[in-house]
Amino acid sequence: LSIYLHNLLLNVAGGCLINIRLASDFAYLNLAEVQLYDASGALVARDTIALKMSSFQAGASPSNCNDGVLTSTNESQTCHSQISPFDPNPWLKIEYKCDIMLSKVMVYNRGEGSQERITKYLLEHIRDGRTLATYSFSAAGIKSVYQVDFGKSASTCARA
Repeated sequence: LSIYLHNLLLNVAGGCLINIRLASDFAYLNLAEVQLYDASGALVARDTIALKMSSFQAGASPSNCNDGVLTSTNESQTCHSQISPFDPNPWLKIEYKCDIMLSKVMVYNRGEGSQERITKYLLEHIRDGRTLATYSFSAAGIKSVYQVDFGKSASTCARA
């Protein structure tokens, strides 16, 4: 039920965003970096996007996933969902300006261990409550870096 309510609230909110959410059995969410690229292939400026997380460990805030550091050697260099109290439905939401057409998202997995956790998550490209594309990390297996290309969905995300 909690995953259903989260998705319902997320889709009502509107705007343009990337949502990384739990897809199956529980696993903590912890990543090193998430980078957005526009249609020209340029990195979207970090100060033009906002990150929100369902919960986070002290010292492992959402801003760690948008600080330009692509690898992590310890947990404090990641964004990490809260362990105590337990967060049963962790998610990371990256909001960006809708006049930016995204071509891809690069997701950098944590480097210091527990890299398999990401395989329990999905990445969704959402505009005004409509899911344009969904990417399953489990289908790709365990990697250090995931490149999610949007293809045609990139051109549909910018407001007319």
